[in-house]
Parts: sequence; structure tokens; C-alpha cells
Amino acid sequence: MTSTPKLSIFDGRYRNASEWLTKWFTEDEYIKVRYQVECAWLDTLCEQLPQCIPDDPHMPQVPSDYNVKLRLVRANCNVDRIRELERETKHDVKAIELYLKERLAKEAKGIPQEWVHMCLTSQDVNSLAQSIILSNAVSTLTDTTRANLNQFLKAVNNPHGDWYCEMLAHTHGQPAIPTTLNRELCNHTARIYTTLKRLDTMELSYKFGGAIGNWAAGVFAFPEINSVDEWHKRFFLNICHPRKYPAGSEVELSGLRLLTRSANTTQTDDYSSYYRILNELCLFMRQIRVFADYIRALIHDNYLVQKPIATETGSSTMPQKVNPIHFENVKANTELAIAVMRSIADTIMMGEYQRDMSDSTVLRSLSTAFGYMGIVIDQLCNGLDRIHPNPEHMRAELARHPEVIMEAVQTVCRRYNLAGAYELAKDFARRERNSPLTLDEIRSEFIAKIEGLPDTARNRLLELKPEDYLGMIYQPPNYKLVTTPIVEHFI
Repeated sequence: MTSTPKLSIFDGRYRNASEWLTKWFTEDEYIKVRYQVECAWLDTLCEQLPQCIPDDPHMPQVPSDYNVKLRLVRANCNVDRIRELERETKHDVKAIELYLKERLAKEAKGIPQEWVHMCLTSQDVNSLAQSIILSNAVSTLTDTTRANLNQFLKAVNNPHGDWYCEMLAHTHGQPAIPTTLNRELCNHTARIYTTLKRLDTMELSYKFGGAIGNWAAGVFAFPEINSVDEWHKRFFLNICHPRKYPAGSEVELSGLRLLTRSANTTQTDDYSSYYRILNELCLFMRQIRVFADYIRALIHDNYLVQKPIATETGSSTMPQKVNPIHFENVKANTELAIAVMRSIADTIMMGEYQRDMSDSTVLRSLSTAFGYMGIVIDQLCNGLDRIHPNPEHMRAELARHPEVIMEAVQTVCRRYNLAGAYELAKDFARRERNSPLTLDEIRSEFIAKIEGLPDTARNRLLELKPEDYLGMIYQPPNYKLVTTPIVEHFI
């Protein structure tokens, strides 16, 4: 028995690491969500047309229990049957339409079959389905990232733990002034949380307006509904209401968050909202990359230590090696994710006339971008689980650099307007010596000899140690795990 070749890392080596995000972009998922959109539109027509046009005796009568029947029809979407119909029709959305009609004929008699896909073009169904899927994926990405970072920061911000350790900060790669490990890590995660918050509230638009966006078929076929506002309130908002996607309909309600119909379109959406969210995701990936690079630098400097796993091998020839491969994987996959998303974002903005197929082609590669992002978050979280602080090393290195308190010394002198305070401190700190500068030398040869310095200030400086020079007491932000809300603006 032969197995299917695994051509991609997403169905091979990194399947487990990426599947939690790529699951949203499978062909099966795309078929199922489009089927649910078709069902939701039929539900909307059955609900609204009899109310808008109550006196036309020639229009079909909608059964009073239409919603009960539709609930049965929309369950258990048979993807294999839809694929059979697609092979016959050579059209993916037409296949879904025909399949829904088959289900109605067998399980929901009385519901007008010809109302299926009425007034629509394929892109209406595709656009809304793609926005639902993208919204689902973004929600999964932000919620999972936030939950894992929360867990990491719970340990980092424990004031009684080793993460709350003083360490030497570096600017331009050189010793600067003291800081704390938890503060520096939270500097990075704070940026990530800001971007997660923006992603949680970014709208996604979809196109829903007929052949070229002017709703010509609907306006002509139903002249009784004679205002754009009425079409909007009764039909276009209803198609996205959570009640149109009951439990078990295979559409996650989080996918309906902040979806907005674009009023002015061609046959496609203008994709401005996609462009914005893809660029925000690029920023998110860049922030994750910078965070992972900083962690890797701390490992290199022995500020962080990796926990060895007995069964794992770091090198086939150097038995002592424990490599930071998770953070290196983050580095590579963030760049791949960013490259793919930038290409998608640029391409979808450049359609010709009322429609070409370039948008449809590149949007199918969203699975690739989210696959890379899935690997990034998986590898980041695995890496964070395997590191712990090395407080003895951090404190020892800080103690070897007592000159870091010279900023405090010269600033106190300037408070009292002592002439040349900075220059005197610089000359003393940079003076050539046969051995490294010590804290005792700073105290006895510089602080004790500063002329014009009040005794209270001098005494404070004489007592100052590098580990005490930490500035404001760091209060870590309270990052709560908040799952993405479903904003019900479909009223």
C-alpha cells in the first residue's frame, strides 16, 4: 500500500505544528462554509420576501416551518457529493447550489428550490465564506497566542521567582545600566499584546452585490423593494447574523466577528480590509521574530538556560550541544509568513476591469501563510517552555560592571548644578587602568571627592549598588485572556 506523497511541510514534517491554523483553509472547510452561506441566504429570502411582498399570488408560498426544515438540510454537508457535481459542472459554486437543491427535494419539500442562489453570483458566496474563514483563523491565532503568552508571563512576573532578577542591560551591545529580566521580556510581549488587541478589533469586509456589485438582478426582479436601505437592513445584514448559522452548521460564530458588507464593489471586494489585516499580521510576525531573537541572544549570553531533554540530540558529533532550534525555527518561518502575506496583499489590490481571477488564485495561499504562522507560534511556545533564568550568572556579570552607576552619579551632580558633572564622570569612568574599575574605587576615588555635593546626596551615592539602580518599580501589565468577542451589529 502506497501513501500519498507529502509535498508540503504542512502535510509532512510540520503538520502537527501547523494544523491548528491550516484546518480553516482546507478545501473541505471552504466547501462547507460556502454551503452554509447558501443556506443562510435561502433562509433570509424565505424570511424576508413574504414580509416585503405579501400580496403577490404568483410567488411561491413559503412553509411556516421553513426554518426547521432548513436546519435539517444544513446539517451533515456531503462534501464528496459536491465534488461529484463539481466534476460534472466544472464549477465549484454551481455544484454547491445543485447539492442544496437535491437536499431540499428530499428533506425540505415546499421550500422554493429556485430561490437557491437567487440574485447572487459565485463571488458573493466565495467572498463571504473567505471572510468568515479568515476571521476564524485570525481569532484562533490571537486567542492561542494570548493564552500561551499569559501562561509564560505568569511565571515571568512572579515577584518571588528567578525571572525577577537584576541584569545588565546593553545598548549597542555594550554594558549600559541595570534592568530586570522580567521587565525586558515584558517590553517585547507588550508590543505583541498591542498588536493582538488591534487584530481582535479589525473589520473584514465582504462583497455581496450580484454580478458586478450593483444588485441589478435583485432590483429588477423585486421592484417592490425599492430602496437600498431596505435591501441592506432586511437582506444584507441578515446574511451575516449569528442566528443564520445555528449550532452544528460548521461555521464558528467567531468567524462572524466584525464582518462588514462593502457597499461599493465590482464583482469582487476591493480587499482594503484584507490588505490592512495582512499587514497587521506581518507586524505581528515581525514582533514575534524580534522577541525570539532576543530570547536567543539571552541564551547566547547565558542569561537564560535551556532545559535538556534526555531523549533529544543537539548534534550528531558534539554530545554536549543543546541548540535553541525552536527560536531558530521562529526566525525562518516568520520571514516566510511575511513574504507570503505581503505577496497576497499586494496582488489582491490589483484586479482588472470588474474582475479577474488573480484574487481567487492568491487567496488560496492564505493557507500557506497561516501554516507558517502556526509553526511560528508552536515553536515559540515550545521554546519558552524549555528555558529558565540563570540568576547567578546575571548577578555576577552585573557586579563586574560597577561603572553602570556613573549615570546616577553624574545626574545627581547636575541636579545641584555642579560644573562639568558629566565630563568629570566620563573622564573617570574611561580612564586607563591596569585592572577593571571596582565599586570601591568609584566610591573612594570619585564620589567621596566630588566638591559641592550635599552630604545627604553623597551618602546616598556611596550606598548605591548596581543591583539597586533599577529606576521605577516595574509593574507588569495585567494581560487577561479575552477571547475575541462576537460583535452583533446585525440588527
